[in-house]
Formats: sequence, structure tokens, C-alpha cells
Amino acid sequence: MTSLNNINKNNPFKVPENYFEDFSKEIMSQLPEKETRNKVVPLWKKVVPWAAVAAMFVGIISTVGIFNNNSGLNPTSPKDATQQQAMLSETDEEDFYKYIQDEAAESIYIDALYSEVN
Repeated sequence: MTSLNNINKNNPFKVPENYFEDFSKEIMSQLPEKETRNKVVPLWKKVVPWAAVAAMFVGIISTVGIFNNNSGLNPTSPKDATQQQAMLSETDEEDFYKYIQDEAAESIYIDALYSEVN
């Protein structure tokens, strides 16, 4: 049997000089050149975000405009105030008289119902 001591302990394989230093350069030189393509982005993908932002601002502005529309409540001149007061007083009187008439009619109806029952 051969003993392990008799086996040559030197590595039988050799690597050429500067093999690993030039390895990546050699591999890259053997690869075909890659074509660089420019991405074509459709117009709608560029426009949609801006349209969404514009729609958001239109919504905010219209909402603020609706809540801040106090032109009907705050008269700008004394003449407008007088006209508004006259309209409100006429409406109030008309509503009051209608309410009184409705109450009177209801009272007469209830009296008629109770008088028939008894």
C-alpha cells in the first residue's frame, strides 16, 4: 500500500498570470453589444396624473365657492337690505296667516268629530 507521505503535496494545476484580473474584461469583450432602446411612454400616461391634479383643484375650489357663497345672506347696499326685509316680512305674514287658518280649520274639524261621537 502506498502511504500518504509518498504523494506529492504540490497542486498540479496552474492558473495563468493575471487571469482573474483580466477575467471580467475578457468576458465583456466576448459578449455582443446590447442595444439601448429609449422607452416610449404613451401620452395618456403623462396626461392622466396632471388631469387628476387639475380635477382635484377644481373640486376644492368649487366646494369652497359653494360654502362661501353668502351673497344672498349679506346685502351689499341698504336698498338690497330693505328689499330683503320686505320680502321676509311679507313671507312671514303670509305664513303666519296660513298657519292661523290651518289651526282654526283643524280645531273646527276636531270639535265636529267630538260632537258627533258624544
